[in-house]
Amino acid sequence: MGDPQARLPDGAGVTLSIRPECWTLSGAPGGRNSVRGRIGKSLYLGEIAQYDFVSGETTLKILELNPRFLGHTDGGELFASARAEDVVVLAG
Repeated sequence: MGDPQARLPDGAGVTLSIRPECWTLSGAPGGRNSVRGRIGKSLYLGEIAQYDFVSGETTLKILELNPRFLGHTDGGELFASARAEDVVVLAG
């Protein structure tokens, strides 16, 4: 939780905050914190690539050190995942 004192009832709506550099891209699901999508736009910034990762109606900004998916803008399916310790839960 972003506020460790907050107590949310079961089923409460929340917002998840995940920093762009905490995402990992792969061709297979990455466990519980995995999102299916595709790379929209990509921008090479030297040793880092910045991607617009499109999942349904949502676009995530993802940064990848030592880019492996820079040319993967053909619409092919990928998975973005984040470790549980990199996810911050914010109240509704």
